[in-house]
Amino acid sequence: MERADIVEQGVRARFLERLAVELAVSKEKLYDIIGVSRATADRKLKADQVLSATDSEHVMGMARLVGQVQQIVQESGDPAGFDADPWVTAFLDAPSPALGAHRPRDLMRTSEPPGCTSMQWGTDWLTRAENLLAEVPSVVVPEETNILIDPAHPDIAAVTARTVRWWTNDWRFRAVD
Repeated sequence: MERADIVEQGVRARFLERLAVELAVSKEKLYDIIGVSRATADRKLKADQVLSATDSEHVMGMARLVGQVQQIVQESGDPAGFDADPWVTAFLDAPSPALGAHRPRDLMRTSEPPGCTSMQWGTDWLTRAENLLAEVPSVVVPEETNILIDPAHPDIAAVTARTVRWWTNDWRFRAVD
């Protein structure tokens, strides 16, 4: 089932319990992170109902973020011992200079949380300067990945273009102030 269909039909409130366990946080902390009303979530849990489209979107955004992190680590070549769920929780709780010292979790209730958190990940990756390349999921083509290149990495001279072609940027790629 496509993500849009799931959101439209509504995520079952009991998924919040499962997600809280996976993230190793209390339900109340999860509600706060994703901006779901505690009273509404508890009522819908008790009645085994689905969440609203807005709340479902926030839940799916969190689940997608965990999945993206796990995929990045899996494809990095050394996923042994890495657990995306607690890493995402710690990441969301840590203030970030890239977000004006806000915690990413403070932005989870906005309309574009995956973009904000993805941008922070990219900024953190560049700041660490540990890897020349990073493979990340494509937002434009979900089945594909993109390779990011750190232009300040000491091994940048080893990068050469095999094919050069004209490229027109997608409207979704824009400068960020």
